[in-house]
Amino acid sequence: MRVAELPEPAAMDNVSLFAGLSGKEMASIFDLARPKEYPAGAEVVTEGEPGNSFHLIANGEAQVIIGGRALRTIGAGDYFGEMSLLDGGPRTATVVAISPLKTLAVSTTDFQRLLENNPSITRKLLVAMTALARSLMSKADQL
Repeated sequence: MRVAELPEPAAMDNVSLFAGLSGKEMASIFDLARPKEYPAGAEVVTEGEPGNSFHLIANGEAQVIIGGRALRTIGAGDYFGEMSLLDGGPRTATVVAISPLKTLAVSTTDFQRLLENNPSITRKLLVAMTALARSLMSKADQL
């Protein structure tokens, strides 16, 4: 991937998990990102497999599939795998490139090392996760 094709650290601003991080903290996560390329038709991640990375889409489109059912198309600026950064647990969806796809990927191992060395980031992520849990609980109460 050419440098001109890479997003800036601000591209991660829409990642809800990173809400509340300072610019410097966001840059430290962005510095961990490595460019990845996938041809159309490639399975980027597979539902049920252990998660080992987060992906921010730089260019192209992908299909999100859960239980064999295509749910939505995602593209530049969208992301997936954020839960894997925290727990490395099984993927909740399959993501398939529907065009040539370029992502910036952060490995779970690198991210967890960053958290161990930066407790302020860890605390802010806990706050973001709590906000997400509260939001989900509120939505469930409305059903």
